[in-house]
Amino acid sequence: MSMGGDVDDASGDLVHDVGDGLAPRQASADDGDQLVAFNRAVQGEQAAAQVAYLVEGRHPGTRVEDFLIVVDHDGRIVSSLCLTEVRLRLGQTVLTVGQPECVGTLPVPRLRPALHYFL
Repeated sequence: MSMGGDVDDASGDLVHDVGDGLAPRQASADDGDQLVAFNRAVQGEQAAAQVAYLVEGRHPGTRVEDFLIVVDHDGRIVSSLCLTEVRLRLGQTVLTVGQPECVGTLPVPRLRPALHYFL
């Protein structure tokens, strides 16, 4: 498994090849429609509606860039998850934490290395 990093010429993001042509990266506005379609295919219509709500910026504190995705060599999303911002109150203390949501991976054995980046 290669842990080397390359810089994506289009986005300037650091991309790590985890083998089999898979690379985890932060989602961008260009990924919104594909994220919705991916979650529809993996988890159904209700999940797709939730992802659409999040990537459209209708949830306070969550935006499309809060999604971590794994893409294949063709740029197709094969795995994703989102950390939604949640505020917890403990007495007088307010904590802002990330709650994992919208976790999905195609049911293909070669994607197991992709899960390592989410856990």
